[in-house]
Amino acid sequence: MAGLDWPMPDCTTLCRRQARITVQIPFRCSGHPLNLLIDGTGIRFRGDGEWLACKHGATRRREWRKVHLAIYTTTGDIRAVEFTSNRQSSTPAVPRARTEIEKLDKRIVAVETGLAVVMI
Repeated sequence: MAGLDWPMPDCTTLCRRQARITVQIPFRCSGHPLNLLIDGTGIRFRGDGEWLACKHGATRRREWRKVHLAIYTTTGDIRAVEFTSNRQSSTPAVPRARTEIEKLDKRIVAVETGLAVVMI
């Protein structure tokens, strides 16, 4: 677009390189008590698209997974991620996220899910 003669990798090269990339998110320890927010959202990974299913009807069963994110409320940093089946709520993910985060930081004060706030 800019008229530059730079080499551009194709899709196969990008996918092959992306498979080997490892990203380390550094942990930043803060000096105050931490409030943790845990919430989940659904991700469809198999099945028809919305438009196709609406127009022609669903041809096969749609499959979903839930992603539960543990986020510090003050900084917005994501400290834990967990994938579960679509039938599981965010509440069972609280103890697992808590133990994972406590390996790094011992000062969690409260954990909030969509259902309740759990004071620790």
